[in-house]
Amino acid sequence: MNGPFHVTHSQRWMFLTTLLCAAIAFGVCTRPASASTITWEYDLRVHGNAFTPSPGLGVPGTPVVVPNGTPLTINLSFDSGTPNDCANPASQGGVYLISGGNHANVDFLGFEYGGFGGIEVGNLGPCGGNGVASGLRLFLGSGSQIDPAGTPIVWPSIPGFGTMFVFGPDAPAPGALPTTLPTNPFPTGANIFPGNSFQLFVESAQIRAVVATPEPLSGVLVATGLVITGARRRRTRRK
Repeated sequence: MNGPFHVTHSQRWMFLTTLLCAAIAFGVCTRPASASTITWEYDLRVHGNAFTPSPGLGVPGTPVVVPNGTPLTINLSFDSGTPNDCANPASQGGVYLISGGNHANVDFLGFEYGGFGGIEVGNLGPCGGNGVASGLRLFLGSGSQIDPAGTPIVWPSIPGFGTMFVFGPDAPAPGALPTTLPTNPFPTGANIFPGNSFQLFVESAQIRAVVATPEPLSGVLVATGLVITGARRRRTRRK
């Protein structure tokens, strides 16, 4: 018959830390796969002509000359699990709406404009044809001032076309939602649709993926590693 089993303080500590690491790893491995938030920043340089909102009914707004190289920034945040609004992706492509948790805004001349629309995948417009070509279609309304020296403008919104369309990366499959960029930043092109006394020409455009902050679980893993490292150092000093 064996004698009583004695567990030292060092062995007990190693057992607890090993158990903690295993529990965390098990939680990571067994968590159901979930959608992630994708954040893209579109950096455009434009020039042309625009006009301010009219002060009253029937009164024209003030013309605005937009010089070469004027920045226009689109901030887009969308869920990789956003459902396709097209009934048959194989033949119709995809439309992933900017609604719910998805949002987009445009910063231009010191004002921020909220946008709605969606990411389209296909060759013939919304749910009009299959393919892997993608783009962001936005409809813009009124804006809020973010710079004391900002200048508001009136954006045209053409039915069926919107205010602007920015080309994106190819989708991984016909109708699928693109969630990665081939390069970061990714050079592309864009069209800003003209209106009365409004015409902005796009000189350059690129999309940059914004890296998300680590999840809280990552901080737990890091903290656990630091605890284990500290314990090992203390044991080494005692030895």
